[in-house]
Amino acid sequence: MWKNVSRLLCGLALFLTACHKTDGPSDMPLPGEPVSVQFLKTRYKGYPLPIAQDWTLSGQVVNTDLRGNFAYTLVVEDETGGIEIKTGMRNCYRRYPLGQRVYVRCNGLVLGNRAGTFQLGVSSDDPRYECGLIPSDALSRHLISEGLPVEEIRPADILPSEFSPRYVSCAVRLSGAQFIREDADKSWGDGTSHTERALEFCAFPEDTLWVSTSPEATFASYPLPKGNGVIEGVLGRFNEKYRLVLNDPDRLLFRPEDRCDRPKPFIAE
Repeated sequence: MWKNVSRLLCGLALFLTACHKTDGPSDMPLPGEPVSVQFLKTRYKGYPLPIAQDWTLSGQVVNTDLRGNFAYTLVVEDETGGIEIKTGMRNCYRRYPLGQRVYVRCNGLVLGNRAGTFQLGVSSDDPRYECGLIPSDALSRHLISEGLPVEEIRPADILPSEFSPRYVSCAVRLSGAQFIREDADKSWGDGTSHTERALEFCAFPEDTLWVSTSPEATFASYPLPKGNGVIEGVLGRFNEKYRLVLNDPDRLLFRPEDRCDRPKPFIAE
């Protein structure tokens, strides 16, 4: 009898172990040479680059489509920079949540650039884009969760003067920020197209950053926050124009009673 019970317990233990396996490297050895985001960027020569080498990128997911402000895009950042992964899947946050460590198998993907933003995808038939969406059924072959607990992302604290290609597709945090007075009574978006609202800075009155909101964002109709404070998001770029895309407006730390508007100059009539 005890022999049968022992066999049953052993079988149950094996079953539970199998159920808790992850899709990380502990289950499947990762091939190829570890590379960084910066390494990939240096390989781009101004036109789409099909990758045939066994390069593997390791980084952290710094965006989420949970609130609808990102679509078909996963942003992965390592210690050298960030890069967009063009996915053909919605609700990526369920498989690759914010803060998840992932491996990106680059072999078979295409490295491209769209107006200053580096991207990894597949070959594109549309001449407007240097790479296309990775089909959802192929995504798991190129993007593998590390299998460790999700970590909190730590945005880089930067100043407007530090906006540069180095921080594009990276999580950033900016202090002393406020929406311009002309937008004070507006919402994040207009619900019909991508909307950009101007952000200014108390200590850098000459600098402006545009906050971009998708019409599909669940907070597009919410009013913009009053006052000034700290804002977090993923820094983007389109040509020479830098913009910020938020994961979640609930992470804002604004003081509604504070603004740092400069008085308008008095003009004698």
